[in-house]
Amino acid sequence: MRPNKKWLFTKYDAFNRPVMTGVYTNTTSLTREQVQSVVETFYSNSNNKYYEETGSAILGYTNQSFPSTTAESLLTITYYDGYQQLTTANGFGTLGFLASGIIAFCDNDGNTNGYHDSVRGQVTGTRVKVLDGNEHTANAKWLATATYYDDRYRPIQTRGTLYDGATGGIFTTSTRYRFNGLVEQVAESQTLNSVTTERNTFMIYDHAGRLTKKEQQITGDASNGRVAIAEMTYNELGQLQQKKLGGNIQSVDYKYNIRGWLTRINDPDNLGADLFGMKLLYNDTDASLGGTAQYNGNISATVWKTQSKKKRAYSYSYDELSRLLSSNHKVYSTTWGDSTSYEEKNISYDKNGNITHLLRTNQTGGTLNDFTYTYNETKLKHFQKPELTQAK
Repeated sequence: MRPNKKWLFTKYDAFNRPVMTGVYTNTTSLTREQVQSVVETFYSNSNNKYYEETGSAILGYTNQSFPSTTAESLLTITYYDGYQQLTTANGFGTLGFLASGIIAFCDNDGNTNGYHDSVRGQVTGTRVKVLDGNEHTANAKWLATATYYDDRYRPIQTRGTLYDGATGGIFTTSTRYRFNGLVEQVAESQTLNSVTTERNTFMIYDHAGRLTKKEQQITGDASNGRVAIAEMTYNELGQLQQKKLGGNIQSVDYKYNIRGWLTRINDPDNLGADLFGMKLLYNDTDASLGGTAQYNGNISATVWKTQSKKKRAYSYSYDELSRLLSSNHKVYSTTWGDSTSYEEKNISYDKNGNITHLLRTNQTGGTLNDFTYTYNETKLKHFQKPELTQAK
């Protein structure tokens, strides 16, 4: 951007919250130091303010901090604390609250409009410009989003405009909560070309507040009604034990060790109709995979399999500080065999724990990446990737 004399800027309010971002264009090409000098000169006048306030100068705000800008130069704008700025003039005319969405919420502010009006500290509206080549013209398109809250500052409805190449597209997401704050129902709708499509998602919990079932229903789809998307069961410790997906089209089983560490997702050694299986080894090892037993939670090896692929594995090595040093890839045919593809090796660190070297291999086992990192104390100073000839 600098060769084009353009700089990105961010403006803040009195609480140091970003309210505007945009592009600042100066008449001559300046260095960063020169731009800093321009900013300091502006604020050397004690009458100039460092922050923006609500106002009418530019889309609901004043225009008193550096740089003085126009709506054409802005890229984003954010509104806080209330809804006074979410007006038609500011691009929110079609995004008012829809009480017909989900109305089982609490207002409790004396204004019976269905949502809580005084929401200090919350983002109530945003506008983002569409970067289609016209973003810095009077014909620029904006995407606006308004968020409405209940008296506990929980978002109960979000409404926004859709980028559909024209105008009029609106999405609405409404949320209903249980007494304990868990989400009970979410209604999502999109209106485009005067056609509205709505999907409702229902969450069902057990006595411990664990999600046990998720159902969805497309409005107007009477033949299917509410369809089970996922069903979950838990063991006595509250760990997820089984997840049935898509009306039990696919079942995913989870196993744990006595420490509560995940050890298996389905069974890669006996996949059956499952699409995926994975096994995680910690302190238990497999001599054919290599690796050293890890008793601190580090994974010593991973084995996985999908329906259409061979069983594969990685074994891992660590240094005395539990930092990864290498991952060794193996493929199973009738026995486990070494594969040099898709490995990470020769990993090293400096005394501050910063990574200094990493080598990755490609599909054929050749070098894909050979990274070298240089630091100024703990800040990354230089990152080097040598030019390599890679196998196709």
